[in-house]
Amino acid sequence: MQTLTRRSLLAGLATLPAAAQAQDAPLRAPLRIVFSFAAGGAGDAVARLLAEQLQARLGRPAIVENRTGAGGRIGAQAVKAAAPDGNTLLFAAAGQMVLQPLTEASLGYDPVADFRPVTQVLRFGQVLAVGPENPSRSAADLVAWFRADPTRRSFGSPGIGLGAHFAGLEFGRLAGVPLEHVAYRGTAAAMPDLQTGRIGMFVASLGEFREHHRAGRVRILASTDAVRSAAMPEIPTLREAGYDILAPGWFALYAPARTLDAVIARLAAVTDEAIAAGPLRDRIEARGFEPSGTGPAALAALQRAEFAQWTAVVRASGFQPAG
Repeated sequence: MQTLTRRSLLAGLATLPAAAQAQDAPLRAPLRIVFSFAAGGAGDAVARLLAEQLQARLGRPAIVENRTGAGGRIGAQAVKAAAPDGNTLLFAAAGQMVLQPLTEASLGYDPVADFRPVTQVLRFGQVLAVGPENPSRSAADLVAWFRADPTRRSFGSPGIGLGAHFAGLEFGRLAGVPLEHVAYRGTAAAMPDLQTGRIGMFVASLGEFREHHRAGRVRILASTDAVRSAAMPEIPTLREAGYDILAPGWFALYAPARTLDAVIARLAAVTDEAIAAGPLRDRIEARGFEPSGTGPAALAALQRAEFAQWTAVVRASGFQPAG
């Protein structure tokens, strides 16, 4: 039987604070939240609101870093390459984690192998919007408008390979009016072309267009969600119009692969607490989004399910992955 001497006991006790400090150290350093799209949009606004709440709850600085380009690949690649210490997170769009593996031959990251899910922050439906000069008042009107003049058959989205991109392609396919896709670096960049009619339609999240719709700058015709949004219940779904299209979107936090379980659990718990609290929840809802807070396991399951769903949609579109 081994005897525990006083010296070995004291030595063991002396290592406990150091070990604890080492485990806690990652959660005291500045937190960097990487957002892969331009500043100024609804997703960017939520990322910054979330950073404020995490800074207060974690007691350390939290900043949002916009790493734009390549449809979100640049930001994702930056987080993949970051140290797995809990100091760098990706505020990822659904398309980056479930769609781009189907649309990019050289993605530069594996959404499953290179990241660990933390929690889903919010979800939303995509919407179809037209400019103020477009006479369409419904999805049926828009289809008729496209049919009347093939030169009008174009639509925009915030980027190639995202849910909005394929929702627009699927709408054109089911309506029998194939549409040409034009990719923009975010919704704000597309507003001049949409308002002047250079593109016939734009697909993006409800949060991106709600205030523009209310101000008369654009007109939302339909959503790609399963049910009408509580934020704008007057907007019908495409299913109501006879087009079986579901294109849910979401934003979620991911950490680099090999981040410790304890760090993931801590970040998920703090984030979900922030989402459930009144101020952040209210501000997410005010932008037309639905607050979530799933935790890691549910987010991983959702990612798997939506990958299977989008695989069928991408194949039906005939889209060929870019090199």
